[in-house]
Amino acid sequence: MQDNLPDYLNDVNTGVASIDAIVSGKIRYARSQHIELKHSLLVNDKMPLSDLQLTTILGNLLDNAIEACIRLQHQDPAAQPSIVLSMKPFRAALQIIVQNTSTGEYLTDKDHALRTSKADTSQHGFGLLNVQKTVEAANGIIDITKNSTSFCVTILIPEK
Repeated sequence: MQDNLPDYLNDVNTGVASIDAIVSGKIRYARSQHIELKHSLLVNDKMPLSDLQLTTILGNLLDNAIEACIRLQHQDPAAQPSIVLSMKPFRAALQIIVQNTSTGEYLTDKDHALRTSKADTSQHGFGLLNVQKTVEAANGIIDITKNSTSFCVTILIPEK
């Protein structure tokens, strides 16, 4: 029976349905855009985030990473865009890292906060802010590192 299932159903199997669903869907979409999405996901029973928090964080970060890789492809057709997703226990916390290749072009506001590159700012530019608010609500910390070739978000959420 396992052999008759679509390939995407076997992409991710952490035992946490929300993680499995969101990451499997993003892997499928990345593949359709010729973007490599590597993942290493290790979860335990001390999950400090709800399903809603997990999907907010993973969904927004992976959407942003995929969009950045697509921009890179448009700018440099020879580029090989990639995303690396890691989720694992780290000391007494859950660590989530999403790193992607990038054009190195970032828009910021007067306070140096990242802002959307999309024309309709009334409808876009809330994903990273929602991630930051979700991490804050879970008493976690977030670090954003950007350079000329990559963009990386590292999150630590203390275990319950």
